[in-house]
Amino acid sequence: MVGSGIFILPALAYEIAGTTVILAFVIAAVLVLPAAASKAEMATAMPEDGGSYVYVERGMGPLLGT
Repeated sequence: MVGSGIFILPALAYEIAGTTVILAFVIAAVLVLPAAASKAEMATAMPEDGGSYVYVERGMGPLLGT
């Protein structure tokens, strides 16, 4: 289940790798930030129902959107 994985897996990683897990999460957050900002910008540019499908369909065409 997603809920248990969010809380259990980081704890297991912390037991194995120690405090470097925190550094790994910080690096991952920095790398994901541009994608999150881009997605937020697209969401405000196309305020329609459909979520990610609308972005992919408009940006890459209906074949890839499907």
